[in-house]
Amino acid sequence: MMLFVLLVVLVEFSSQFKDDPLSSIEGEQICAHLSFPYLKKKLSLPSSGQKIQMELEWSGEFISAIVMEGCLLTLWKSVDTQFYSSGEYPNISTGPENSVSAVRCSCESGDSEFHSRFNDFKRKHMASESAQGSDYFCINEIRNRNITIRGRCKEKNTFIFADIARVIKVCTNGESLKKRDLFKSKERFRITDCSYTGNPQPVCQYKAINYNQRYIVLGCDNNKKPIHFEESL
Repeated sequence: MMLFVLLVVLVEFSSQFKDDPLSSIEGEQICAHLSFPYLKKKLSLPSSGQKIQMELEWSGEFISAIVMEGCLLTLWKSVDTQFYSSGEYPNISTGPENSVSAVRCSCESGDSEFHSRFNDFKRKHMASESAQGSDYFCINEIRNRNITIRGRCKEKNTFIFADIARVIKVCTNGESLKKRDLFKSKERFRITDCSYTGNPQPVCQYKAINYNQRYIVLGCDNNKKPIHFEESL
């Protein structure tokens, strides 16, 4: 079927991925490349924005990804959902207990700066509603999502366990605060604050503090999309 051809194309593994973001699959812009080193193959995803169920042959096998400029890769894993904005991710944790069941990749058109900041917000702060915050969760997610401050361990990062549509409503229907472009949610969210312990070895170490009922304050862009997590109350 043509739809299947547009969704995925498997090609033989090479020592380097293509770096041309305008490379296409049957006329589609390439959104991301996933590496399957044990199978000696890679998977190229188009920017269709459609959710693709991973067949058993591929599930949980890849460990690295390249996401093209202005694109966002979403991975549905056994324990949570992860977001990866433009960049290279050489150490994505997968395995029998954390396999990838589905993927989606989309590249936004229009104002690339706004879309890039929105994608970055999702990468840094959004987590699956079914995920549970813990020290391990903080350490693993911050490492996998490459959340740093100029290459150094970030002092604090907050994850919101909710569907992105609920979080967008903070920008469209939240309480506008005196400070420009900040909005307070009208509903409470389950969140986890990850605080850096000061130990960078072997990876940045974090302590998790979980909250079940917190209002969140977000910075929003002109498109009414969240781009900054300010605080929780």
